[in-house]
Amino acid sequence: MALEIVESDDTGPIEIDPEVPSIISMFGKKQSGKSTVNRAIYKSWLGDKICIDVNGDARPGGGESGLEGVEQLHLPLPAMMPPRDDNKPRNLYWRADPTSATYQDDLDRALRLVLFPKDQAAMVWAGEVGEFCKGGGRTGPYLRLLLRQNAHYGATALMDDPRPVNTNRLIIGQADHAGTFRMPDPEDRRYFASVAGIDPKDFEAAHDELIARGPYWWLHYANATDTLYLHPPLQIPQPTNA
Repeated sequence: MALEIVESDDTGPIEIDPEVPSIISMFGKKQSGKSTVNRAIYKSWLGDKICIDVNGDARPGGGESGLEGVEQLHLPLPAMMPPRDDNKPRNLYWRADPTSATYQDDLDRALRLVLFPKDQAAMVWAGEVGEFCKGGGRTGPYLRLLLRQNAHYGATALMDDPRPVNTNRLIIGQADHAGTFRMPDPEDRRYFASVAGIDPKDFEAAHDELIARGPYWWLHYANATDTLYLHPPLQIPQPTNA
């Protein structure tokens, strides 16, 4: 039986319950929309959070710089989420240095901030998550802990990458929500479908429909209900002067 594709008229990001730790993984070609979805979810999160920025274009805050209202971190990073200041949730930001000799270890250690303290719920946005994975999709100890035990640590994770085939299988396999925008490489489409548990032929048909609809349409696989949704482009409410 072919997988049913449910067309959604929802133009907002994926809604997640802040009381239920989740993993959201997004994939797609550069400038297809994956970061836009994760950025919208990240900004809607009202608790403690950290953005680990590989490319320098995450823009997790406000203002022209995209960094207004965030607390920028530098090496050496703290070992855990710092205590709140005046009970105000932390919004942390760290710009990684891809030229550093300790780059991948630094990325992995940065994930400690969403895992510890263990009893403190928090969110991390790990864009370009393939950079966190070593050859063959191998993970460092903190990414492995996050993927396997995020619910036990109160950790919610947003991850995205252009190519799912370059990431660890658990980034899709453990995702509560997995989304894709345009993925030109058929290897990526087959990989995503097989790891998510979708018949590759069904996913190929869904991807064809996504392409036919135009730019920024996207697919969203909800693991809990085993449902594949086709979404129209995300619409971000613009601030008003009122």
